[in-house]
Amino acid sequence: MSDSIKNLRNISHDLSANFLKNKDFDVLLHQLIMHVFEHKNIKTEVSLFPKEKINALPERYKLNIYRILQESLQNSIKHAAASFVSVNLIITHEITLIIEDNGSSFDTNTKANGIGLQNIKDRLQSLNGTLHIDSTLNSGTTLNINIPND
Repeated sequence: MSDSIKNLRNISHDLSANFLKNKDFDVLLHQLIMHVFEHKNIKTEVSLFPKEKINALPERYKLNIYRILQESLQNSIKHAAASFVSVNLIITHEITLIIEDNGSSFDTNTKANGIGLQNIKDRLQSLNGTLHIDSTLNSGTTLNINIPND
C-alpha cells in the first residue's frame, strides 16, 4: 500500500470514534504512544493506573483523553523537538493526565493560543476539566490536566 493510501486510511480511522469500541483503553493508549513515536528517537515512560478504572471510563471521556494525548504527543515532536516524553494517567477521585517532555519549551503567554492547545482546552471544557502548563526555557514542558471523575 502506498504511503498516501496509508495516511488517508489513518486519517479516516482517526476521525472515527469506533476505534474505542470493544477494546481496552489502556492498550489503545499504549498503541497510540508507540505509533506516534514509531521511527523517532524519543524515549518514553508511561504509567496508567489503575487499569480497571481507566478501561471503565465512559466513552466520551476516553475519546477526549485520547485526542488530548494525541495532540500533546504531536506537539512534543513538532514544536518541542523532545527526546523524552513521560505520560501518566491516574484515576482517583479525579482523572489526572500529566504529559512531560524535555523539549525546547515555549512562552505560555504568547503560544497558548495555537490551534492544538485550543483544541485541548475545548475538549477539557466539555469535561469540566482544567489545564495547567508549566514551560520553562530549555527545561521542557509539563501539561497537568485534571478532570472531575463523575
